[in-house]
Amino acid sequence: MSATENLFLRVNFADGALEDDTAELDVYLSRPSAEPKRGATVDGTVLGFNASHLLRWAATTPRATEGPTPLPPIGAGDGTVPAEALPEGSTIPTGFDGSRIELAVPLESLGALDVGDPVRFRLVDRSGGEDGPMAPADGPGAMQVPDISDVAVALEVTDPTGDDHGPGAYAYPTDPVFGAGAYDLTSFRVGESGDDLVFSFEVATTIQNPWDSPIGLSVQTFDVYVDTDPGAATGTRLFLPGRNASWVEGGGWERALTIEGWQSALYEAAPDGTNEETQPTFKVLVFPDKGRVVARLPRALFPDGDPGSWEYAAALLSQEGFPSSGVRRVRDVESTASQYRLGGGSAAINNTRIIDLAWPEPGVQEAMLSDFSPTDTGSTDDLAPDDFAQVSPLP
Repeated sequence: MSATENLFLRVNFADGALEDDTAELDVYLSRPSAEPKRGATVDGTVLGFNASHLLRWAATTPRATEGPTPLPPIGAGDGTVPAEALPEGSTIPTGFDGSRIELAVPLESLGALDVGDPVRFRLVDRSGGEDGPMAPADGPGAMQVPDISDVAVALEVTDPTGDDHGPGAYAYPTDPVFGAGAYDLTSFRVGESGDDLVFSFEVATTIQNPWDSPIGLSVQTFDVYVDTDPGAATGTRLFLPGRNASWVEGGGWERALTIEGWQSALYEAAPDGTNEETQPTFKVLVFPDKGRVVARLPRALFPDGDPGSWEYAAALLSQEGFPSSGVRRVRDVESTASQYRLGGGSAAINNTRIIDLAWPEPGVQEAMLSDFSPTDTGSTDDLAPDDFAQVSPLP
């Protein structure tokens, strides 16, 4: 990150502080990887989170803020830290108009931060020189380092809204955690940024996290299939286990990415069609208010070539922590929707579990996901790629 990137904070006072020389404010911040951290203010008041840095503002110097100062651990004793024991901090220029302050904290002053990292904070009113009320009152607030990188776009698709029904009749499970629009994919984008390949998805509503996924993604699973040598008829036609869909004849994927709240993975296919699940380190960023999920993978995980010349398929499914046998962590579709099952399916064992497929033209998704002959006996293990829904690469 460059030195020009800042974290902007504004604090409004209920009463004007211009004439009050006793007004003081401490801002506690937490960087995820910082050590040490402390769970209390320098006066020993419990913060409700482990802070790594401290900003100090006082009405006696209203246009300057001291910090961010790295905090020492609580250690032994009563946990307090005398002012003289705090490391000396720099000074941040501060805007002040008598009733509010505004400051820009250089992100580099907090240490190493990456796109998507959460920065937690809590303000402590120290008017009169002692800890007083905190804001937010109920616990620490949180901000997320935004993705402001330049992405060279290789493919961008806008998907029609209201087509979150698979082949045409799928219905959401009835439990309230499956909110309207949660499975309505509205855009898909692929691009390059530095040494990363970037895959971005947007849905028609905010992204909720009812089951407390560590990355903030509970109910959705996003799949991407990448044919890095279009026309060569190599790789794998079958989509990941349980998707019940295949690449159309003449193509096949060399890489398949599945993104979910707990067990994201990258699959690699060999020329003979076999494939292997890998779990390399890559970053998944969730921007709940924008309904956006971004995956950034090292470019080295993909074959040589131009991503702009590759072919892609992208699908949205329902994440399932307790899937049926042979299904890679996505939810079943039954004839009638129930609390945790999608509805609108049939008795066929080869119904697809895809709810929305990225495609720019209305009606094409439904035709592709219906393009198979229903089979209601036997096992999907005995079926060939042509026995499942036939998916074409994005145009």
